[in-house]
Amino acid sequence: SEGQPLSLLETMASGKPNITTDVGSCKEVIYGERDRFGKCGIIIPIMDYVSLSKSIVKVLLDDNLRKEMGEIAMLRVDHCFREEMMINRYIEVYEDVSQDNIGN
Repeated sequence: SEGQPLSLLETMASGKPNITTDVGSCKEVIYGERDRFGKCGIIIPIMDYVSLSKSIVKVLLDDNLRKEMGEIAMLRVDHCFREEMMINRYIEVYEDVSQDNIGN
């Protein structure tokens, strides 16, 4: 199980909306936990093939929605998920953990 699927970020970086289930941090990535850009895809319940098919048709038929979600996806990746940002976050976590262990 992936907490944050890389394929989700890759799709977003290519300017495409995602339709995904609410697993790991997909909902936070799609709906934007750290920004106010908006939704860049649709979250559906697990194993709900009816919602999946309706969401696919909705995105395919609505050119404006598809374009808007794609633009938001690229903004979010650039704003929140660039490589150097992720590396710096990992470093911060490791430093916090090492400081906690030193104090004990």
